[in-house]
Amino acid sequence: MNKKILISIMNDLAKDRPVFYSEADFQHALAWKIREKYGNVTIRLEKGVGDDQYIDIVIGNGEIYIELKYKTCKLTKDDTGVVVQGECFGLKNQGAQDNSKYDFWKDVERVQASENGGYAIFLTNDHLYWGSDNEGYSAEEFAINEGREMCNVKKMAWNLKNGKTKKGKRNKCIEINLKDPLKWETYKNLEGGYDNEVFKYLLVDSPPK
Repeated sequence: MNKKILISIMNDLAKDRPVFYSEADFQHALAWKIREKYGNVTIRLEKGVGDDQYIDIVIGNGEIYIELKYKTCKLTKDDTGVVVQGECFGLKNQGAQDNSKYDFWKDVERVQASENGGYAIFLTNDHLYWGSDNEGYSAEEFAINEGREMCNVKKMAWNLKNGKTKKGKRNKCIEINLKDPLKWETYKNLEGGYDNEVFKYLLVDSPPK
């Protein structure tokens, strides 16, 4: 599998499943679509690869890792849920964009640490991910906005003032090795006059370090 094929799979998936209830729903649907494409390929979900580390989708005995993020913004019409292909979706504002950006880059770092690398996918209908660079904010180094240049980025850390430190599991720096600018692809525009009806995804090809 290469990036071009994975984009093709995402395009096919958007036709069948324009919206997901949760990240787990997205994970299962994508794995199913990959199986349709590749037949009898081995696919495992939430496979442990180390101390308290799990990969969302592992294809072919660990040959390809895929990590996923699915973050939502309120999807409504007249303050009610929307019906898409016969199913009612009432997605909520999940917020916490800074933490989610950190977690995504942590996914990229985890994939790059594997023997063969893989991919990290961030799917969302929240424009604050693809449209904001966080300049001047604590999470500016973790920005995932459209067009961000990555060729000189090796280490990311929180931009915290007055000697403050980030507490909990997100306190560590992240080291990555990428060369291409970030590019968001349109996953699906529901075109129903809904709030936050455009879904986009960022697909990062993560070769091993």
